[in-house]
Amino acid sequence: MHFGQAAGIAACVAVDENINDVSKVPYELIKTKLESVSQFNQVLYPKDPFSASNWNPAVNETVTLTRGFKDSWGTVKWDFDGNGSVDADNENVVRIKFPENKIYRVSLRASLQDTDRAVHPYTWAIYAGDKSTVEKELLFDNQDSFAKPNLSYWQWNTTHIGFIGNGYYIDNNENKGTAYYEYSFNVPQSGYYDVSLSSPHDLSFNGNYADNVPVEIVSNGLVSVNVVFNQSLVEYDTRPFTFKPLATVYFEQGKQHYLRIRTQGTTIKVLADSCLLTHSGNWEKDNDGVYVFQEYTPKDTDNDGQPDLYEIY
Repeated sequence: MHFGQAAGIAACVAVDENINDVSKVPYELIKTKLESVSQFNQVLYPKDPFSASNWNPAVNETVTLTRGFKDSWGTVKWDFDGNGSVDADNENVVRIKFPENKIYRVSLRASLQDTDRAVHPYTWAIYAGDKSTVEKELLFDNQDSFAKPNLSYWQWNTTHIGFIGNGYYIDNNENKGTAYYEYSFNVPQSGYYDVSLSSPHDLSFNGNYADNVPVEIVSNGLVSVNVVFNQSLVEYDTRPFTFKPLATVYFEQGKQHYLRIRTQGTTIKVLADSCLLTHSGNWEKDNDGVYVFQEYTPKDTDNDGQPDLYEIY
């Protein structure tokens, strides 16, 4: 009803002010009129999920990110590189330095007041350094040219809220154990990467997707790692950002690697949308309270004096 009232007032103001395009009506005119005739006392300015002091900062320039969610949406959680991990919790304003000439997929989500549910996560890109030479994201989506075997078992869909690119695939709860979806890729440099998958994050889809999706990650064609992907999480403490981190893996440059979403053992729908790789590490505050990135330090779990190359932590 509020939207309808605002639209009607905008149309009337457009007529009164001889404005041919109603979208050009100044917001202040609508706001003033609404406050004078409506039952609610205050019309809030539209707010972006968050703002940045610079959307194209220099490498290692300090950037201030400010929450834009209304206060009634409780606490917020930040993800600074899009891998789905919580990098800052319950901070309305953060200062950060982006260390590489690349695209950073910054995400923010908030709780709903007095509930364990979370609002839809928002993701915006910050380009650090020279835009013309920025490092391409290691994002592999359904429309890319990598191999997609037995695709006939998957149904193309564009109705779900929050997917990456033009759409996503679901197994439609059929061909269990036979259908799988594969992302095949290589990396620009050898190193440890966080492997993340996009997941359903519309609250109305609670329980509609499997919580036990088997995922196989193969590094260098030699080492196979198996993890379980829960696609049904919606509670605030467990609900993912746009992406959900699955594992930290060492990938070697010049080699072919792949990730397979399988359907064995699942009894409801399985979704395949996109896969994201990000350099593994942690965001930690320096002495000035600015978040800086700390590269992942390899471990030597077998105490042989050499860092593990294919271990998963």
